[in-house]
Amino acid sequence: MLRALGASTAHVGLAVIAEILLVVLAAPGPCPLPGHAGGIRIRRAAARLRADGLLETLGLAGRSRQLPGQLSGGEQQRVAIARALINDPAVLLADEPTASLDTQRGQAVVELLAGQIHERGTAGLLVTHDPRMAGSADRIVRLTDGGLIEAVEVT
Repeated sequence: MLRALGASTAHVGLAVIAEILLVVLAAPGPCPLPGHAGGIRIRRAAARLRADGLLETLGLAGRSRQLPGQLSGGEQQRVAIARALINDPAVLLADEPTASLDTQRGQAVVELLAGQIHERGTAGLLVTHDPRMAGSADRIVRLTDGGLIEAVEVT
C-alpha cells in the first residue's frame, strides 16, 4: 500500500505485531531490521545501540535475547513499537499500541510515542480505544461502525 502511494518504507514506522516476523526473531532482532530495509543504511552498532535504548525504555532490557514464544503479548507489542521507532521515522502508524499493556507500561508507551511525535516532528496516526492516548493527540477523530462521528482539533 505504501509503495502504491509513492511512500518509502524507510521513512515509515509501523507498530503492529507482525507474527510472521516475531516467530523467527528474538526481541532485539526485529528492532534493527528496518535500518537495513527501504534504502536506509544504519550501521549495525548504531542500530544495536538504538534498539537497546528503546528496549530499555520499554522495560525489556533484561529480555533482549528472548524468542517471541518466551515473551508475553504485551512484551511482543513493545518489541513491535521499538521496531517501528528504530529508524526515527518521518511517519508513525500504530494500531492499538497499548492494547496488550497494563496501566504502567501503557503510560510509558504513550509517553514514548508522544515524545517521538512532538519532539522529533514525526507525523503520527494512532488507532486506539485507549483514552490515555487522547491526552497526547493534536487531533482526535472518532469513528463508530465505520462512520465519522467527530473530528476535534486539540489545543
